[in-house]
Amino acid sequence: MIPLRPLSLALTTLLLSLSFFMASAADVAVKNGSFEETRPATAPDQGVAPVSWEFSTWSLPRDQAPEHGILTGDAALGEKAVFVNPTVKGSTGWTSSAYALTPECETLILRVKVRKSSGYAGGSPWVFLTWHKADGSFLGKAEAKTNGGTAGQWTEVTLSAPREEMPAGTTHYRVNLAVLGAPAAITPTGNLAYDDVRLAEDATKVRTIRFTLRGEATYSWWKIGDTVRFKVATGTVPEWLESLSGKVTDSLGATVAESNVTRDTLLKDGWSWKPEQPGFYEVIFTYREKGETKPKTLTEPWLVKSQSNREHTRTFQRDRFTIAVTAGAPRPAKDRPVQFGFHCEKPNEDAAIANLIGFQFVRFWFHWGGNGWEWADKLSAQLLLEPERGKFQWEKYDEYISMFRRNGFDIQAVIVNTPKWASPHPEDTKMDICVPGYAAYAPKEMTDWSNAVRAIVTRYKQDIKAWEMWNEPHLPGFSVFWREKPEKYVELLKAGYETVKSVQPDSVVFIGGMAHRYLPFYREVLRLGGGAYYDRLGIHGQMQIPDDFYALDKKFGVQSKPWSSTECHSILIDSLGHKGKVPTENELALRMLYDHFLQLKHGVAQTAFYSMINNQNKNEMEVIPFSREERYNIQPAGLFRHFPQIEPRLAAMVMRTLLDQVNGKLTYRGEFELPNDQKAAWFDNGGKPLVCVWTQSAKPAPLDAGLAKVVGPTTRVIDWEGRTVNTSALQVQPARAYWIVDAKPDVLKSLPASDNLILSKEERERRMKKEHTGLVGTYQTTPLFASAPGPLLNESTLRWNETPWKFVGFNGATQPTGYSARFITAATPNGLDLVVDVTGDAKHSQESKRGEYWSGDSVQFAIDTEENGMAPGIMEFSIALTKEGPILWKHVAPSLGGDLPAKWTPGNQPVQFGSAAVEKLADGRLRYKARIEWSELYPLVWKDGKTLFLSLLVNDNDGTDRIGYIEWSSGIGGDKDPSLYGKLTPAK
Repeated sequence: MIPLRPLSLALTTLLLSLSFFMASAADVAVKNGSFEETRPATAPDQGVAPVSWEFSTWSLPRDQAPEHGILTGDAALGEKAVFVNPTVKGSTGWTSSAYALTPECETLILRVKVRKSSGYAGGSPWVFLTWHKADGSFLGKAEAKTNGGTAGQWTEVTLSAPREEMPAGTTHYRVNLAVLGAPAAITPTGNLAYDDVRLAEDATKVRTIRFTLRGEATYSWWKIGDTVRFKVATGTVPEWLESLSGKVTDSLGATVAESNVTRDTLLKDGWSWKPEQPGFYEVIFTYREKGETKPKTLTEPWLVKSQSNREHTRTFQRDRFTIAVTAGAPRPAKDRPVQFGFHCEKPNEDAAIANLIGFQFVRFWFHWGGNGWEWADKLSAQLLLEPERGKFQWEKYDEYISMFRRNGFDIQAVIVNTPKWASPHPEDTKMDICVPGYAAYAPKEMTDWSNAVRAIVTRYKQDIKAWEMWNEPHLPGFSVFWREKPEKYVELLKAGYETVKSVQPDSVVFIGGMAHRYLPFYREVLRLGGGAYYDRLGIHGQMQIPDDFYALDKKFGVQSKPWSSTECHSILIDSLGHKGKVPTENELALRMLYDHFLQLKHGVAQTAFYSMINNQNKNEMEVIPFSREERYNIQPAGLFRHFPQIEPRLAAMVMRTLLDQVNGKLTYRGEFELPNDQKAAWFDNGGKPLVCVWTQSAKPAPLDAGLAKVVGPTTRVIDWEGRTVNTSALQVQPARAYWIVDAKPDVLKSLPASDNLILSKEERERRMKKEHTGLVGTYQTTPLFASAPGPLLNESTLRWNETPWKFVGFNGATQPTGYSARFITAATPNGLDLVVDVTGDAKHSQESKRGEYWSGDSVQFAIDTEENGMAPGIMEFSIALTKEGPILWKHVAPSLGGDLPAKWTPGNQPVQFGSAAVEKLADGRLRYKARIEWSELYPLVWKDGKTLFLSLLVNDNDGTDRIGYIEWSSGIGGDKDPSLYGKLTPAK
């Protein structure tokens, strides 16, 4: 997973604000706001331009400006409008003449109409005002919030700019109507038009709240007996604020308390509440103005910049605070269960949170070669352990190791990243998600690695007993952390293991953490003898178990080692890979418990939770829709959120409650499926039974009568937030869990046991696995072409798959005469080649919107990347010939979970590591060609002789509409069902 890295975005000043305007705004005379007056364009532009407006390119060179000018006949007002075409090179647009700001103006209001053309693909509309001094010098800007509305329709955008938010010295302003630079993955098409510009000045005073509230307890974490108190942290409480009210709700949404304080009390003592029970709560604050009766909600804005285009931003409003109240203080680290720990990214913050939750050990990285941000960040520079051969920077590591030991944490150390000076590719400085290229190679001289390991272990052998050799090594292209072949990793693993043992014979050495999808790499490690050079297997991910790793151990005659979940991604959400509705906080907390139960069922030695805090690139759950719009991936995974402040999520409280119940070692004993769709898991808890119960029903129900019998005189029942529950009155609520502590073991033994409840994803899919029922064909084992645009190699000897294709028509359409197809594939070390020849396509038509190429003439194909006939393994592509040229588009990709493959494109984007060509042959056939690197097909991992599961269809559009398609096998055009894909085996 992503390691410690510096804060790359400046934290926007946080303001709690709400403004209002009266309807007394005075119109400002806008110069040519309807763009009816035109003039000859200024060189180098040609044609005409609007009077009183200039075209601006800002940082983009003028000679690279996209097409822009006047539209006639399709305006929002009058006959004319201005337009600008999108570009990936930067932001451009129209700028008005300067307007003087009158002394009476308290709020400047801009209104403008914007329209995306039909089929538009590019950056978002960018409407903003720029502030200037009298001499024209620039002071700042205010931006409107807009997504541009529906393509083909005019939409009004409004921007209100209060005087108090204008920079000091502002006397003039300009209107700017622009388009943001498009993400690099997009091929810009269409245009963005603006019309009907209106300005107004409002003399009404604007009331804006500019103060922040913060809880007195660290990270909003209290215990019973404490008073929950929020005070003004920054800013000034305005005189016109009469009172502040806080409403407290529990995790079921029920109101627990509500109290009100005057302005004077808020300033002196803050707002407070005395909780009566432990739990996870939310507080929503509202305020009342003097002379007003209707309260207004306090919100705290925070700005997110798109990671695919830094000019694209969105402001999110946080309208509540979350707080945790525990039954008591956490146990000292020496008394905590040794099975549970945490992965560390920000040592000081993470350690503080881990103490609140009750974790016992820390997994911590030694960045032998740094993290790639040394040039920009002081801390990163200090964490570059060996900047020159033999020269070590110990200061920061000494500080962190000392801090961990003072807190009582055991330490599991990971040694990772080759320094630039030791790398065989020091020139490769490009960041691959979170790793500089040079750091992902084994060192040129393995003695450099051995010397570094020896120095680290020697220095910290009194503090650290567990050492992990690298992080997430995989086959080349499948992990950003490792680019070498397995042979190199085995060499590194052997050198590291032998060095550690020579200094510290009683140490425990971990193989670099891997997930289930890393099995092909693990197979190679064992084949090469690597099984002798580690003591413990480290597994990463969500719902992971060691069974398939152990099966490979048996195959190669290697004694299986104990296993640990060295990065437990229980609540991680992969924003682009996750299908369907975003899970709720309750659903994620329940998934976290289930994941830990699964690990315990399979004998996990220890679990390191990933991670403590959502990372600093603003990866909060509410940002997921924005990241999907912008086509960049985020992975919220923390027990605490980060923005606009660090505060707990429900899963943090649930984890604390679990750890509070554990005494000694927690061991799985059984599981039960009960009436009313209730489920239970039974554990031995230091010699006493501990039971967790939950329901998968959408309705609450009384505790199952059979399970209720396990309650004895010493039994306690609590909910997952630590509240004591009366068993007789207990209603098992959906999407939450309950603990039965010190249950009757004899009754538990009498309950009907199940083995169908707590299953890994792989085991569940094995039980549900569907056989592929599609057609049968072959693939070549030599390349079909040198490059996609080039000719076929040895075309006369190729063995085409010409099994009759099935036609599926729409609205009664029948298969056009002579319309047919054939295809051939090749699987080689270079990747997957595909060629499809289409005959009888009388008219080529491809006018589809970006990403909807299936609606025009195109080829779609899909691969079952998990090879089990189940929907999560679907990867689907299109090849199309557009006006801009051929495109290879990835429609759908499996969820990565926590994997970070290199050279891999998320779904709904052009394929980055592949190519396509479409050509018309002399006999009239249309030939589609594509080559895709194997890394793009991850989690599919290629090996000689593998069976491929593939389906294809060719879409036919007659120029007016899509009339149907012909398909080889099925599972694409109708139901998305990979069990209907065909089977391809190597041609004999």
